[in-house]
Amino acid sequence: MNRRDFSSSLGLLALGAGSTATLAAAAARLATVRVDRSVKYQTIEGFGFFGARDSWWGDSKDLMDPAWARLVIDDLGLSMWRNEYYPPGDGPGREADADWLKQRPVMEALRDRAAASGVPLKTILSVWSPPSSMKCASNGDAIHEGKPNPGGTKRWRRCLSEPAPALC
Repeated sequence: MNRRDFSSSLGLLALGAGSTATLAAAAARLATVRVDRSVKYQTIEGFGFFGARDSWWGDSKDLMDPAWARLVIDDLGLSMWRNEYYPPGDGPGREADADWLKQRPVMEALRDRAAASGVPLKTILSVWSPPSSMKCASNGDAIHEGKPNPGGTKRWRRCLSEPAPALC
């Protein structure tokens, strides 16, 4: 049988005594699966990962260093970096433990290392949640608590449409 073009029949195994009715029902649900390895349905583009050198909740000094940036860009072949955008805190006493102020230096260092190495680094920034001040019924947890209020939703959209240095 050709490895590039094969068919396999799959059926349901009757559990129990295997009566004629059960076997007939299983045969009626028989499916044929055909794998054609010459057809491409997706393309894997680049190599990437999420985050920084250490957890975003840790100390800023542990998130990035030049040796780590060289390692991930030049040795591991990083060409895509994905990260969640963590919103800033809402002021004194309501700071976020992970926010854009901690993320931005990592993003810039990876961008600069990639440029120096001639790597076209792609950055994917996903957004999960607005700051707690833009939510209803929040206890101050900027990530998990409360639902966006109508005014907060409009402010959040406006913040995200601004250039990166002006992110809320």
